[in-house]
Amino acid sequence: MAVLLALMPVWAAAQDCPIDQAAATRLLDEVNAERLQVGLIAVRPEAALTEAAQDHACDMLLHGYFDHRGRDGSSPKTRAEAAGYRACMILENIAMGQRDPRGVIGDWMNSPGHRNNILNKDAEDAGIAIAREANRPPIYVMVLASPCR
Repeated sequence: MAVLLALMPVWAAAQDCPIDQAAATRLLDEVNAERLQVGLIAVRPEAALTEAAQDHACDMLLHGYFDHRGRDGSSPKTRAEAAGYRACMILENIAMGQRDPRGVIGDWMNSPGHRNNILNKDAEDAGIAIAREANRPPIYVMVLASPCR
């Protein structure tokens, strides 16, 4: 069973865990395909947001929880800032249990909150992480943001 949440808070310290970078790239491609279909610009991968997404995905996977708020009370914004990204707008989608990026984007696009995040006209940058480990459902984290100028 897949689980979805949208828009609340997260963060975690950098940890060693299995990140599926190839699948994260495919998920970003799926997100951008949805954006382009409605005339929005593609979001670009951003290293600090990816770091924040990886830290949170790993923390959830390794500590057995699923929430936008980190175990330390952090939010997507505080995690992004800790990674070096100064966000004026930030959104987060998380998912757990889908088999692949296509399943995640399908579930997100069928959820009004997740869909609104993906199709947010102000989003410019993205960080996506997928943490996988044997005998545990994969954890997906996507952070969309715009920097303060």
